[in-house]
Amino acid sequence: MSIKNLKKRISTYINQLLFDQKLTQQGLSKLLNIGAGRLNAYIKEKEIPRIETLIQLAEIGEITLDELVKTDIPPKKREIIPEDHSIFKNSSVNGPVNIANGGIINNNVHNGDVFNNTTVKRYHKYVPQPGDLTDEQSTKLTELVNDIVDWEKKVRRSPKSYAAVWGALKRHFNVTYYKRIGEANFEKAIAYLKAWRGRLTQVGSKSQNDETREKSRKSHYTAINTIAKKELGWSVSILKGYIYENFQVTSMKDLNDKLLNELYNKMTALKRKNK
Repeated sequence: MSIKNLKKRISTYINQLLFDQKLTQQGLSKLLNIGAGRLNAYIKEKEIPRIETLIQLAEIGEITLDELVKTDIPPKKREIIPEDHSIFKNSSVNGPVNIANGGIINNNVHNGDVFNNTTVKRYHKYVPQPGDLTDEQSTKLTELVNDIVDWEKKVRRSPKSYAAVWGALKRHFNVTYYKRIGEANFEKAIAYLKAWRGRLTQVGSKSQNDETREKSRKSHYTAINTIAKKELGWSVSILKGYIYENFQVTSMKDLNDKLLNELYNKMTALKRKNK
């Protein structure tokens, strides 16, 4: 498939998603965690979304990534967030509006139908059930999932995608659609996601501490070598002898952080005496 055709396919899909889910561009851009201008560039076929955005678009429309970029399968219709989702603001057009160019997609398309490459297809609409997650609860889950994916990218070599995190959450509660987790299990879902995020932040904190520690040790190595050579006129063998005499090792790298700091202080004291 050419880049041009792929851009057109994605633009058509986003237009359908906006119309079918009754979303505004601002609402969808918030869900995708991107700027409204970037979303508009996708709609106008100027750019292709990054892979993580494509995955999110597929997740919101409840189709796979392959179905989004390789086939003409449309998004499934469902409610997403509690906003004024109308895409007909400031428009007197009787029928769906093509947001990409401000024109009409098809005046004969009715609510419940999907515009797809000049054809109209009927599909099943998700019917909300009693006890489903509320829109506010859904938004909180989405925010946590976004946090988790951000942390995954920071600390994992092979980070989990948005689809993978949502998939794990749904499997944990044995549901096929995230809203079916239900209000009764909302706090459990929050706890599950917070525990996931907590594990990632712990890894991130440890990595940051390790990096800081290594920088500190390298700074001590440099300072000790400089004092020995330039201030005291010691050769490498003399420095090794001094280290062995005081710590019974011949290399600074064999010292733990406390002993390395002690050696640094000793060398600094010798430097002051030598002046």
